[in-house]
Parts: sequence; C-alpha cells; structure tokens
Amino acid sequence: MQKIYQLLKDYNNKPLDKRFITMAHQIYLEEDNTLKQFANNLKIQESSEDKTTLGNYRIQDHLITIYIENILNKKLPTKNVNNKNILALEILKHELIHAENIKKICIGKNNIENSILKISLLDYCYQKGLYYPLKETDMKYIVFLIKENYELDPGERLTEIRAWKHIVNLLKNQRKTEELLFAKTNLYYSYTRGYTDNGIYLNCPTYEFLLELRLMREYKLIKKRVEEKNYNFDTRLEYGLPLSYNEYNNKILKKLKLKRNN
Repeated sequence: MQKIYQLLKDYNNKPLDKRFITMAHQIYLEEDNTLKQFANNLKIQESSEDKTTLGNYRIQDHLITIYIENILNKKLPTKNVNNKNILALEILKHELIHAENIKKICIGKNNIENSILKISLLDYCYQKGLYYPLKETDMKYIVFLIKENYELDPGERLTEIRAWKHIVNLLKNQRKTEELLFAKTNLYYSYTRGYTDNGIYLNCPTYEFLLELRLMREYKLIKKRVEEKNYNFDTRLEYGLPLSYNEYNNKILKKLKLKRNN
C-alpha cells in the first residue's frame, strides 16, 4: 500500500493521465501476484458510448478497461484535482476486486461471501459448472434481470464498498482533509446502497436482489444462514443483509466518523 500512496503523493495537484493508471495497475499486481492471471490486461480508452461508464472488467479475457475521459468529465462536489486521481484509483481497484472475486469463487470456500458472489456472477458460475443446471432460456432471463437490478446487485455493492474502503485506508493518516472526506462520503453511499424503507422495516439489497431474480431457493438458503449465524453489524452491512433503523441511521455514520448534514 505504501507504493500506491507514494504514487498518489507524486500526483498531488497534477491532472490525471494514462501513466498514473498504468503505474497503479502495475503496483497492485506486484502486491498480489496471484491476481496476474485474472487481471493482467489493462486498456485505457478515452471514453465509451455510455458517458457514465468509468470502467469495467471482462471476465472472458480478464481485461480491465478504464475510460479516462469519462472520469475527467465526471462532475464531483468540488474541483479538487486530487479527487480525480483518487476516483481513478478507486475505479481501478474496483475492477481488480472483480477479478479477485473470480479467484475466490474458483477456490470455492463455503461462506456467506462466496454464496453472494456466486449469485452476482451467476452466468460465469453456470458456464463453469459451479451452479446447478438451469434451462438456457431461464439462464438468459436471469442474466437480463441481474443487469436490470444493478443497484441491488450484492456483488457489485460489495466490490464498491471494498474499493472505497481501500481508498479510505490509504488516506486515513491525512485525518481531516478534503480528499479523506471525499472517500469517506463515497464509502457511506456504498454502504447504504440498495437499502429502502418500506415504512415498517428496511428492505435489504441482497434479499431484494434474490427476490427480483425469482431465485427463491437461494433466498431461503441465505435467509436461513443469516438467521442461524446471527452475523454482527459489520458483516450484515458489507453483504447487504438486514439492518435495524438505528444501525442504518446512526451506526454507519459513527463507523465512518461522519456527521449528518442538517
């Protein structure tokens, strides 16, 4: 992590460029050699047809694509040059975590994280024989529903949390800087992503995602696991599982040492 932090310091008040992204990618792969077979390919494009797309990871050939112009043109709360570099670093880390998730699924541990990742990456798991057989027409419809419910997708949500958590840890020694506040605020939004209030309790994103995909078998299995394991607040928050109103309204802010704007 020291090399990444030094790279960020070297680019203090310098505009984002392709060299920064390329060097960051090299450093991350040096830090974790096991990721090379899953994320060795990097492509930096000016932009994509969808201007909101900042990066993506293609499982078939392990290609990470970063859209640098889309990042530079993205509107942020302030015009701090450093925040563009931080955002680019988070996007790259996000895509690398997607690659890491593939590695975790291949290892195949029987834990709550892998159960959730397999649902998020159902198409990949189905092709690799890591999921029970489904009709091809059913699989195509499920893949369509996964794309339609992107905001609820627990794998995407978890990846975003882990990427912003990495950035917060990278900047934590700066204490009260604008960059750290920027990172913490985005981590807060990642934590709260997908939770909605139905007037009686909070709908949690992972359960809602499974229901939207009509995966009742998986819904019942994960719900039973959660009830039996009695996971703590941090685990339920990361994996998009049930939270109380107090946990959602107060404990997340307390965890990040943030205050709500009145």
